[in-house]
Amino acid sequence: MRSQSFDGELLAYMRRKSDRFKFGSAGSYPSDKAQWEAYLSLLHQKVNATKQIPDNFSRFTIKRKSGLTANELATVILLRKVNDNIRKAYGIKQPSRGEITHEVAQLLHENTTKHVIKVDIKSFFESVPISQIYKQLEQDRKLSTLTLHLVSDFLRLCKKHQFHGVPRGLSLSATLAELHVRDLDRQIRNIPGVYHVNRYVDDITIFCFKDAEETSKKIREILRSFGLRLNSSKCKTYSVHMECSLKCPAPKLCPHNACEVKVSNKTQTLELLGYAYEFKRENGSKKNVVSIRLSRKKIARMKTRIVRSFDNFRLTGDAAMLLRRIKYLAGNHMLKSSQNRGRLRAGIFYSYMHCDLKDPGFVSQLRDLDGFLRARIANSTRAALNPLSLSNAARLGRVSFHAAVAHRITSKSGPHGIDSVKECWKYG
Repeated sequence: MRSQSFDGELLAYMRRKSDRFKFGSAGSYPSDKAQWEAYLSLLHQKVNATKQIPDNFSRFTIKRKSGLTANELATVILLRKVNDNIRKAYGIKQPSRGEITHEVAQLLHENTTKHVIKVDIKSFFESVPISQIYKQLEQDRKLSTLTLHLVSDFLRLCKKHQFHGVPRGLSLSATLAELHVRDLDRQIRNIPGVYHVNRYVDDITIFCFKDAEETSKKIREILRSFGLRLNSSKCKTYSVHMECSLKCPAPKLCPHNACEVKVSNKTQTLELLGYAYEFKRENGSKKNVVSIRLSRKKIARMKTRIVRSFDNFRLTGDAAMLLRRIKYLAGNHMLKSSQNRGRLRAGIFYSYMHCDLKDPGFVSQLRDLDGFLRARIANSTRAALNPLSLSNAARLGRVSFHAAVAHRITSKSGPHGIDSVKECWKYG
């Protein structure tokens, strides 16, 4: 199990460029190759001797859900290595948000009779049975002895910090949760009538052509067998069919245009992973029309961050930081990869590439965000405390959500300072 070793050479692959900006203020942060080799060699010796993960975590709470964040570089590197060992040993690979978005859009475009069941797992991370997972890891014998010791120590720390299941905020927690439900998707796919399943952490989207109520009942039974429950308030079923109802007494003989059991052809909206899919309840003659826009939750979050940015400016008077925040929020960025893989593109255009500017609804959303921003700028110039100068207001006025998408306006940036840009947006 050479690849699972914790020697300095392999630990070096766990470094990220962003680490320098998070931990660089500490005097012990390595500054050159020789210092890195010495640092990782010492870390290798310590972990071999203690078989423990340093306990330097901070607890945080977002929307009544608690998690942990690691405060020291050594802990971060070891957690990444343990996580990497498990994912490679078990072949864990989650579908990307972009892949799921594309698949859902393609399936909704098909003019076939279908039900779409959106399921949200309640308290997913908190429901992970850590003792059961560790026993399974031991039985499978896919991990090195040291990796198993470190997993055991991580689970001990979870209990020490009074967590049920695994804490949010750590990639190792997500991997252990995936291990727990690695057979869940297959069992749901085996339900009669189900022909496609997508899961992104705790959000599951199921496409089926049989009775939706019966399918939902079987999904609940499967989740219970994994010790999981549905978040009923976030679960919903959408149906798409021919002009007549699915309850038509003679679906094979019915000419549809004479059916007395017709359904209303209202538009329905499926919100998933920041997108809103708008489609009608009735199938089209060919390909169904599906409009993909920003979800209401995403728009609300953007507006909240605009407000918090201006609130922070009112307290600090830092116009340069306000401009950076608004540009970051309403623009696109070229970020240096943390693993020397060139540059990564991020921002509103690249994060929502499936939205189409030809769609008047999406354009309206962008214009609405621009209008909201303009209103905040105008209000800030009239504020009693730290009013925004007209020159800074003019600079902010040139920032536009619509322009960033239409013209793919992109700026180059590295990870330096991003944490300070996002500071006032925490938990919102």
